[in-house]
Amino acid sequence: MPGTAKLKSLMSSEALKKLVTNAKLRLTSDNQKATNDLFQRLKVGEVKADLFQSAPFETWAKSVTKAYKKNPEGGQAAMVFTLTDHYGDKTLAKLLAEARQKYKTVIIANQLQNAQLDNWIVQKRTSNEVFSLLNLKRPNRALLLKLVERYDDAGLTEMLVAAKKDRSTRTIASAVRHAQLKNWLKEKRTADDVFKLLRLSADEGGNQLRNPVLKTWLEYATMRGRDGYQVLLTKMIAKFSDEHVAKMLAVAARDINVRIDDEKLHNALLNIWLKRKERSAGVFDLLKLNKEGDFLFKSPVLDTWVSYVSKLDKKTAARTMYSVMEKYHGDDALEKMFIQKGYIDFFKDPAVGTWASYVNKMNNLKDHPDEFAVVIEL
Repeated sequence: MPGTAKLKSLMSSEALKKLVTNAKLRLTSDNQKATNDLFQRLKVGEVKADLFQSAPFETWAKSVTKAYKKNPEGGQAAMVFTLTDHYGDKTLAKLLAEARQKYKTVIIANQLQNAQLDNWIVQKRTSNEVFSLLNLKRPNRALLLKLVERYDDAGLTEMLVAAKKDRSTRTIASAVRHAQLKNWLKEKRTADDVFKLLRLSADEGGNQLRNPVLKTWLEYATMRGRDGYQVLLTKMIAKFSDEHVAKMLAVAARDINVRIDDEKLHNALLNIWLKRKERSAGVFDLLKLNKEGDFLFKSPVLDTWVSYVSKLDKKTAARTMYSVMEKYHGDDALEKMFIQKGYIDFFKDPAVGTWASYVNKMNNLKDHPDEFAVVIEL
């Protein structure tokens, strides 16, 4: 029975109960002692080659099968117990794997391998425990070490990114990349170390956001407990201005060659400003929106500023935005820009008349509805 099918069959509580019962019988039965004694008497363990085709083994197997005539699976379990005691799990597994490749021994080898798997299941061994028990080496790490001999970290990462695009190599590429990340962790590489290893550079500006290996670095930064997006933008801001970086992000949001999450980039920039305790008016100036004149509403970074003001305080955001913009443009200029932006259809709505009447009625009060609040919501 294939391994997957066997696992499914063992999901049945009855099947598992039977395994446990057989295990208990094997340990308490006189037949198990007889199985062990006969193994020693026939010198089965001294056979040098083709164990399962040897006369000592065949004589021993026939005798055990006869003793467990009413419980064949119990007999197979008893044989595996004896064989494991003599050879160990790893050697026995290897012998069975070899025997399964031969026509004359495939049946008995399959039966004994199933009994070996059953024994591990009864012992509640995890897949990782069996992996270690068999003294196996992680293939992905072994492959990684061979690849590292031929490529540097940056070259290997680029190759893995390309391989992940091909369906035929996607699985192994993902596995090796995971091994690469774990290897960096094992070597205690910092996020900055790996940034340099991958030949990433904040000097590249917007081009860096298109670099296919950047996603690997962001994943590693997360594994190291860092916010990779914030670290990346902090590096870029140190090289360029806030305005320049914000414009890069605006372009990146529309660039199909940027494979990383542009929304996370956007939020990371806002969080950097929050940490710096920037005020709404301060960010307005940082983004050079105060220099835009009549083209304010055409600026690619206006939405970034609007998002930041809303993040500071959503309830007062509209009033704050209007207050900051009014400082540079005045009411008439803002009205003109609203119309140019396309809000003219809003003012054609009959309901606006009702709202305007309400505004007029509230004009004498200190706290009155903010005209800009309604516009900005649309």
